Amino acid sequence: MCTDYTNLNKACPKDPYPLPNIDWLVEGASSFALLSFMDAYSSYNQIKMHPWDEEKTAFITNSRTFCYKVMPFGLKNAGATYQRLMDKIFEKIIGINVEVYVDNMVVKSTMATNHYKALERVFQVLRRHQLKLNPKKCSFGVQAGKFLGFMLTKRGIEANLEKCQVIINMRSPWMAKEGYPIVVRTDLPIKQVLRKPDLVGMMVAWSIQLSEFDISYDNRGHIKVQVLADFIIEMTAGGPTVKEEKGWFLSMDGASNHTGSDIRGAKQSANRGKKRR
Repeated sequence: MCTDYTNLNKACPKDPYPLPNIDWLVEGASSFALLSFMDAYSSYNQIKMHPWDEEKTAFITNSRTFCYKVMPFGLKNAGATYQRLMDKIFEKIIGINVEVYVDNMVVKSTMATNHYKALERVFQVLRRHQLKLNPKKCSFGVQAGKFLGFMLTKRGIEANLEKCQVIINMRSPWMAKEGYPIVVRTDLPIKQVLRKPDLVGMMVAWSIQLSEFDISYDNRGHIKVQVLADFIIEMTAGGPTVKEEKGWFLSMDGASNHTGSDIRGAKQSANRGKKRR
């Protein structure tokens, strides 16, 4: 079920709480002997709504009206709220034994004995605050694994074999334009949206995947202005050329006798040899 909270989100002030920098988290979780990757189960739904705010999440069905008692997905500040919770409950071990990005967690250790103690401490915190994990997305005591789209190993950050295989299996370009960078012309703020520090959910995955390609975003501009510019260029380039003339020459001749006199002139063009009398 999906509920549209557009109007509610417009009325809510923006929570300025920042999300961690993904590059820093990945760098801080690499080069460790043992790693454990954990994912919270329905993360947003594990945070209770304030009783006064429950009715603001109400939605209508065929039988009656309901409201959420836990934080639903789609609220404006859901990501910042969950990150604040994780930073608060793990404040003593974040950066030491664990790294957290919203509902993604990784426990890191250089030795097996230390890793077991770090896991025990993380489980105690989760149990104390009644937070549950998704076992299908968890892996414990491994030497390598994916975290936020990056492959972490004891040797550091390595290439993701799955993504490398996609490149290996990719056919060679058979059109000239396939080998050029991708330029997206749009009036929408796609570039600004994908670079926001508070991305959550699928937006994080899209941002990570698109960052691997050579994509640039340009402003499309006003269509009428572009059409007018093309028209001027087309008409100017195809117009007739005017040849400059070098001038005219005037020749005079006259005669007179006992019956009378006369005078005549002839004007001649220097370019075409035309005469005018």
